[in-house]
Amino acid sequence: MNKVSAPIIAGILLCASSLFANSTTANWGAQISNGVGLANGTPLANGSNDLILLGSFDISNSTIAANGSNESFLMSNFTTFASAVIGQGDPGGPGSASDGYWTAVSTNSASTLGIQTKEIYYWVFNATTAGTATQYGIFTAPSNSSWFFPDDTSIAQSNTTDLSQVPHDSSGILWGSYGTGLSRDGSSPLYNLAAVPEPSTLALIALGLAGVPIAVKRRNRSSL
Repeated sequence: MNKVSAPIIAGILLCASSLFANSTTANWGAQISNGVGLANGTPLANGSNDLILLGSFDISNSTIAANGSNESFLMSNFTTFASAVIGQGDPGGPGSASDGYWTAVSTNSASTLGIQTKEIYYWVFNATTAGTATQYGIFTAPSNSSWFFPDDTSIAQSNTTDLSQVPHDSSGILWGSYGTGLSRDGSSPLYNLAAVPEPSTLALIALGLAGVPIAVKRRNRSSL
């Protein structure tokens, strides 16, 4: 009996270890005190399904801040670990009590994604997709050791982060602001998003720039 059960037990343990090795479980969100809102101080609405990305950039924080409105550039240098939506988990309670809040437990492999030991960022949008957002915010906490993805190469890892841990200055808020409007707890200031050019605006700008050489050529011809 023991000879039969020992291999079975060993097999179960091996399967269990293969399921849980090489993974990171991230407990993350805005669920303690401070929520997130629009630039005008209105909390993002529960049920809006506004998108939040959890991940890491492969560029410096100063470069992120300097290119804060260039979404395509930032996205090309961003690796997504997980996503969530505003109101997920109802951390503030049902309905509007969870405006600006979310809670998520997400499992992935930071090592497989190549972001082990790299800084964690929350990228919050005021739309269901990044490409349709007119405002977003990029938040981090570089002096907090919890805000770095663990190396999950050998064993499963976990970490916990919350928006309230983000410093209220430019070290933590790379695009956005802090302090306009109150969170749904009635006392904690919001972390605020900041405006970015709408896709249609960008297209018009590109079209206008494309027409500049033509206009110059026409003026040159008329002066001959």
